[in-house]
Amino acid sequence: MKFKDHGFFVPIANLEGKSTIVNGRLSVDTLSVKTLRHYAEDEGKSKKEVLAITEPRMTLSFLSNGLIIE
Repeated sequence: MKFKDHGFFVPIANLEGKSTIVNGRLSVDTLSVKTLRHYAEDEGKSKKEVLAITEPRMTLSFLSNGLIIE
């Protein structure tokens, strides 16, 4: 989860067992083969592993602009 304009951060150390309400926007994105290969190179994967990436991947992302922790 990302927060709009990095406007706030949530300390996650003490959240176990607590309820949260999150407000924001859920997006479905497609990561291209080029982008996935770039990420793989950044992770230090071998050339063989990088070239094995041949399909784009759909991902979900959530941009939060507020939350309540109870």
